[in-house]
This record gives sequence, C-alpha cells and structure tokens, in this order.
Amino acid sequence: MLLDTGWRFRLGDQENAFEKNFSDADWREVALPHDWSVEYPKDRNLSSGTGYVVGGTAWYRRHFTLPAGAKGKKIFLCFDGIYKNSQVWINGYYLGRRPNGYIYLSGMI
Repeated sequence: MLLDTGWRFRLGDQENAFEKNFSDADWREVALPHDWSVEYPKDRNLSSGTGYVVGGTAWYRRHFTLPAGAKGKKIFLCFDGIYKNSQVWINGYYLGRRPNGYIYLSGMI
C-alpha cells in the first residue's frame, strides 16, 4: 500500500499533533518525497549541520485505512527517507525515534 500522497504538513512544533483525533484540516497538503527546508533560500550562516538550509521542527500526518484483509495480520509501516531526529506515532501510540538521518525505520502497527 503506497502512502506517497495525501500527507498533511505543518512547519513548527504543534502540541498534541500525535493524538489520533487531532485536527490537521488547516495544514498544507504535500506528497512525498518532501523536504520543506529547501523551500527557503540557502544561507551562508547555516553552513554547519544543516547544509546551508533552515533547520527546525515540522510535522507530517497521514490518514489511511487498512484493507479488511489486513485484520489479524502483522502490518509493517516502512519509511524510506526520514531525516534526522524523527519520531513516529500511529493512532496516538508512540512507535519510536531515530536520531540519525536517512536510516531505515519501521514499526509494527
């Protein structure tokens, strides 16, 4: 099941955005792959750690329904390219975090 489209995005931290019923209706819709930092001009003062682009916190959310045939089966959610300091929740449950960029992260849901 591909989940590349239909993502909701918000730049900046958002309290309780991990909660299942949190409203992201006013967030921007994006498709993956997406890198919000390249939407800003490069800055010579940001040469260390972020490759001349703005860093910070952003949220991505995706709503989806598993097919009926998935009931009772092990389901894996695989992210192929999340950058550093990522954390993943599903339906309000914390799956984990990765401090390093571009590393395989998956969790059973």
